Amino acid sequence: MRLPPENRINNPERPVLLSELHPNPTPNLPPSEHAGAVLTFTYGDTGIAVAGVKITMTEADGTITILTTDVNGQVTLPTTSNTYTLSASLAETGEEPITPGDALAVLQYYLGLITLDPALVKAADANGDGEITPGDALKVLIR
Repeated sequence: MRLPPENRINNPERPVLLSELHPNPTPNLPPSEHAGAVLTFTYGDTGIAVAGVKITMTEADGTITILTTDVNGQVTLPTTSNTYTLSASLAETGEEPITPGDALAVLQYYLGLITLDPALVKAADANGDGEITPGDALKVLIR
């Protein structure tokens, strides 16, 4: 079955996980000055913290440090004189933040049966096109 054009999901994916580093180090700062920097992970642009993100810090000398974000989605980078790379992964940590009930709410909003606060309207626009349609509900459902 082919969906009508208005219900097709053709837009590029919005980010699911964002990270932010404070202070924001420039490439010219030595790694030792990055110590104490706080890395924060959130779900997309919602500002909702992601706890339990596993951060692997691999230093140039082969030292590997495993860090995990706290309930605020934050982790503080340790002191090192080495250059390093960071990688992040997230295993299922419990309840799925998006449920079929969310897809139902998108449809109910589209039909005018319920109202949503502005943050939820933004989240309901699953394909990011600025409109709430049944296509958004479908995207939420198959997420």
